[in-house]
Amino acid sequence: EKNSISIGKYNFSIKTFEKAKEIISNALSKNLDYLVIDEIGPLELNGKGLEPLISKIINQINLFNGKFILVVREEIFEKFIQHYCLSNDDYEIFNLEEI
Repeated sequence: EKNSISIGKYNFSIKTFEKAKEIISNALSKNLDYLVIDEIGPLELNGKGLEPLISKIINQINLFNGKFILVVREEIFEKFIQHYCLSNDDYEIFNLEEI
């Protein structure tokens, strides 16, 4: 389908991603303590889904006064770190099972 993005057996609406990016972009302009994005996954690592917004957020992270919480599955975490060129000083890891 033209109006969807597929990964594996899953199909996602492009319009839904566009709406999500709009909501996230609007949230960035507000004085929030936290911004949670659940989740960054294979679509984003392939330049789809919430991209290019996620790259923009990570590259301009110092412009946001609050904290970003980006949810990433453990099995793709290393790919996520490499893809966004993050160093150990750029992030903290929280295991949701321990919180």
